Amino acid sequence: MKRHQKNKPQLSVVIPTLNEAQFIGLLLNDLTKQTLRSFEVIVSDSSSDDNTLEVAKKFNDKLPLKTTQVKRKSAGHGRNGGAKKAQGEYLVFIDADVRIKSNYLEQLALAAKEKKADFATTRMRADGWHPIDKLIYLTYSWGFRKKFEEGKPLMSGGVMLVRRSIFKDLNGFKDDITVGEDMEFSLRLREKTKKGTFIKALTYTTSNRRFKQDGRIVTLLRNLQWLTGWSLGINKVDNFSFGHYRKKHWLWRWTGRIAWLLALSALIIFAIGKIYAFSNRTTPFTYGVSFSAKYAEELGLDWRTTLERSAHELPFTHYRLMSYWDRVQPNERSVYDFNELDAQLEILAKNNRTATLVVGLRQPRWPECHAPSWQKDLSTAEKQSAEREYIRRVVERYRFDSTITSWQLENESANRLFGDCPEFDKPFHQEKYDLIRSLSNKPISINASNQSGWPLQGPVGQRTGFSIYKEAYFDAFGRSNAWSFWYVPSWWHGFRAAMVEIQHGTTSFVHELQTEPWGQSATVDLAPKVQTNLFPPEELERNVKFAQQTGMRELWLWGVEWWYYQNDTYNNDNYLKVVQQVIQAE
Repeated sequence: MKRHQKNKPQLSVVIPTLNEAQFIGLLLNDLTKQTLRSFEVIVSDSSSDDNTLEVAKKFNDKLPLKTTQVKRKSAGHGRNGGAKKAQGEYLVFIDADVRIKSNYLEQLALAAKEKKADFATTRMRADGWHPIDKLIYLTYSWGFRKKFEEGKPLMSGGVMLVRRSIFKDLNGFKDDITVGEDMEFSLRLREKTKKGTFIKALTYTTSNRRFKQDGRIVTLLRNLQWLTGWSLGINKVDNFSFGHYRKKHWLWRWTGRIAWLLALSALIIFAIGKIYAFSNRTTPFTYGVSFSAKYAEELGLDWRTTLERSAHELPFTHYRLMSYWDRVQPNERSVYDFNELDAQLEILAKNNRTATLVVGLRQPRWPECHAPSWQKDLSTAEKQSAEREYIRRVVERYRFDSTITSWQLENESANRLFGDCPEFDKPFHQEKYDLIRSLSNKPISINASNQSGWPLQGPVGQRTGFSIYKEAYFDAFGRSNAWSFWYVPSWWHGFRAAMVEIQHGTTSFVHELQTEPWGQSATVDLAPKVQTNLFPPEELERNVKFAQQTGMRELWLWGVEWWYYQNDTYNNDNYLKVVQQVIQAE
């Protein structure tokens, strides 16, 4: 039976609608069961395409109901249209997809009266069973309550009670805002009056239709877009039309699916990386260092003295040495000069150090591919034949040398973005690997060619090396570009190492850990202050600790020549001290 009211109602329940035929009947039915008698209901419809108003009018004999139609513009515009028809002391704006218990309005009105509140809201929860939806709305509810407790109240448009006189003074909602209009109104409201209350004992239930339609990630990103714009003082930050609740566009569906797939993939990668690091936690760290006689000379150092000092003074047990082709065969194809390599190995043996020897055309330090000048005019087949012979001679000379414990076939051999090198030839790379295996039983390491992947197919060697750089320069689009790898977490490298172990059954290690600057030009051409600004001593310590977090327990540092260059040329021993402290602390 319809409720007739002789006096003005205490509450005016305003329900903005747009194509809400599916939901409006459920909410109106809840309102018929309310224990509070003094209220009216106003359905303010934004020119729906469905039969929303017809469904609402079926409740004419059960509720003190008014209906009105407004221009389709925004939810705020719909609420304003309903408020114009209201007579109650308080306006209670309720979204059409909300459900409330029978005592909800009575308790809401009672709390507002007792607190002498000018505005109020309550807790919220999500309809359905989905745990993520439950968690999101629980977080929303907690956040709104905290804002009230902090004296900076905000309210969701799901349910908000506002004294009608104050609503009128504020000229209601902004008509031109289609997302976040409730937040914007709350900001103006709290400037007008501080008499607000959050009723923790009351809860309303809202549907999760936004999440079902647009996806949880997209919806949350939309809210984040508005909040970001608001924090930056941008008034108009959305481009969403009013009325999201129609059949979801395929683009939104696939955007949500892809976003969830990416989030799930990131979670799996994170878990695998962390498990890898945890499983290796009891294995002690071992440290190595790369040494290039060519680079030492470029910095103006005597390479023999520098290598001797590092082997004697620094706590590295293992070195990576280069057998640069243009140093082993500098002048003609038939003549080999091993004096330099012999001297390096002698220094390491005298100091009880071991070594990995890099062989092949591509080796560390610019220009990456160190081809002798005499092979420049040879055909591709002749160049490959000459390289195979050079590799054979190097391996045969040192395969029984006890100082050398392993080989490295080239350096980041498939890297196409850096270095002055010929196009990578995978079959020829396999030939070189097979050649070394036929000549020596010592393990061969092959290094990944970037910081984003891992070797999917052979040859992968018995060990896989990964490089870790935090700052880099590379040439692209006709210019030199700086690049920071701040976004690459340690667990990503742990994931890569785990995948190599799972797929190929081989161990992984860090073969190049950046511990020197990488500038726009050659290091020796950079001003001293530029060098130390690019790579301060604390960066060296941070990089080592970052590498330790990957779970790989063998770490080879990159930059020993530069540390001594800083020490000898600029009397700056900070880098040598940091290396001693960080490594000896382990």
